[in-house]
Amino acid sequence: MEFAQRLIDSAKSDDHAARLGADRFVVVLPEARNEHDAISTTHQIIVQCVTQPFQLADTELHIAARVGIALYPNDGADTDTLFRNAEAALKEAKSSGERYLFYTRVMTERASEKLALESRLRRATENHEFALHYQAKVDAMTRNVTGVEALIRWIDP
Repeated sequence: MEFAQRLIDSAKSDDHAARLGADRFVVVLPEARNEHDAISTTHQIIVQCVTQPFQLADTELHIAARVGIALYPNDGADTDTLFRNAEAALKEAKSSGERYLFYTRVMTERASEKLALESRLRRATENHEFALHYQAKVDAMTRNVTGVEALIRWIDP
């Protein structure tokens, strides 16, 4: 609740902010016309929202924010597309540790490739396309078997 209040306080009068989930918020910046405007405003919002620690009972809590940015019209001509692309940038920012990232088409391609691979793996499981093999682990000095490694191979038709 405190973060949401800080977010509202940091937004300009024509900006729109909404909470999407426990730790997910969206901010629409109608006046951001280019990357520089978006970075400047995003940085300002982040500084105002997370620089000061949060007080939770007797505990001081420091948080970090990650931001995915999509710009109209280059990254989408409608709200659904912009939102999806901002989400892709957010996921990339979280995994890379970057504070904020702009959407790029590569992110969508990577997400599509990942989904396609996951789908192929599910089908492979259903079609029994995996073969389990065991390989002995041998101590090079004593030549004694010290363990066994389980290897799985995908026999991809």
